[in-house]
Amino acid sequence: MYSNTLIIRGVFATRIRNPQDGFPRQTFEMDDYERLACQTARLNDICINGCSALLYSRFLSWNAAQCAILSTHDLPRIQYHAEDNVLWRNISWTRYWEKPTWILPIHRPSPVGHWVVCIIKINSKQLLLFDSFAEKKPWKHEIKVFSYF
Repeated sequence: MYSNTLIIRGVFATRIRNPQDGFPRQTFEMDDYERLACQTARLNDICINGCSALLYSRFLSWNAAQCAILSTHDLPRIQYHAEDNVLWRNISWTRYWEKPTWILPIHRPSPVGHWVVCIIKINSKQLLLFDSFAEKKPWKHEIKVFSYF
């Protein structure tokens, strides 16, 4: 549960969400709250991962347990050849091997740097990529990235 700290703009406040529903501890700083409150601010990995954990817990009774929500850090670890023990330590808590659907947030650095989400449906072998800046050209580069899985 959250601490009872009041969140007041301009006053530093940290809120910690203890490990819950399989997610590790989440720490939200004041600038994270300000990012989320601003319609034009760019989200960061803390906002994406923290809000994913909150949404998962909120919708857990609606069968959210059928999804493995991966961290924004997981794909870069795989791309940059992290050691197996590092990958296992950071991903095993999701129990992804038991889940038919994986949700993977991806940071696209170009052209302006933004987040997309890939829904990976294991049973039907589908990749559903949601990108608000999508172009009409095929996603060949992204498919190559997913070949790491």
